Amino acid sequence: MPTVKQIEEIEAIIRNAQKHKPDSKEAKKLYQRAIRLTNKYFKIPLPDEAIGEPRYDPDNKENGTTDPIKDKNGNGKGRVRIGPSGFIFNKKPSAIWLAAVKVHELLGHCKNGFRRQYVDPEELKKIDPTADPKKYYVIFPKIPRSEDEVISYNRMLEWSKKLGLTPKMITKIKELKMNFYQSMPKEKQKEWKKKEPWLAVRFNDKEFNDAIGHFLVPEGCVVFGQGGKSISIKKQENVSVLAQTLLEGSIREFLDLNPSFNIDLKDLRFLLFGPPEYLPVEASLKEKNSYEKLVLVNMPHIGSSRRKVN
Repeated sequence: MPTVKQIEEIEAIIRNAQKHKPDSKEAKKLYQRAIRLTNKYFKIPLPDEAIGEPRYDPDNKENGTTDPIKDKNGNGKGRVRIGPSGFIFNKKPSAIWLAAVKVHELLGHCKNGFRRQYVDPEELKKIDPTADPKKYYVIFPKIPRSEDEVISYNRMLEWSKKLGLTPKMITKIKELKMNFYQSMPKEKQKEWKKKEPWLAVRFNDKEFNDAIGHFLVPEGCVVFGQGGKSISIKKQENVSVLAQTLLEGSIREFLDLNPSFNIDLKDLRFLLFGPPEYLPVEASLKEKNSYEKLVLVNMPHIGSSRRKVN
């Protein structure tokens, strides 16, 4: 992973580029320099399936795009174009996100490979009876679009530590990955569900926050936020309140940074579906106010023993 100074250098160049019109000569030069330094500092390998390093494209509305093309020998290769949005994350210049986009396009789409789609010989004869069918073909990605994207997002996640991806970036990548999983054919979804069951469980952030935010963290626990920041809980507190205090309300990040907390399945079942239908009426009434009693159980042996309380 690059040094802080190297990351700041790339992001300073991106900020300078943003001062110019996206299609201006100055912007093109600066953005390409940012790409070049990202290549140098993050050391992302260039696969054989790619033609040259990625190029800045002011007209590209996506973070990045891989165009299937023929090389000089007629084989399928990928040419990567990075748009202005590929240089920013959360409206701020980001060298890490730029590097992640490179991984997605180069080690994902390009590495996944390409295939030849030949023109129908009968249709070709109608146009030119003397044409050689073997010479008329178009290059396409080897893997269908949705699965190609899911694999490419996996490449980003595999490189998360090397790139220094933040929890917000990882969450965003997982959301994008899940979206493409949802657009796969049903049979492909079944295959991926066996490998990664979480892809088939879909909660949006609000639904997830509304559910888990009810839980209470017991007093005396230490909870962690970004950058190693931590606080000791003097009285039991809702997860939603602690997430707001430490992480701008992101409960997913809160759970990622505090892996020692555990949720009782019985309590989770009650929260999502209400009291079990088979309980006697009296028991159901007693359980009515259980939202106030739900607790995240602290299990320190699951979390990192290296963390220190600030």
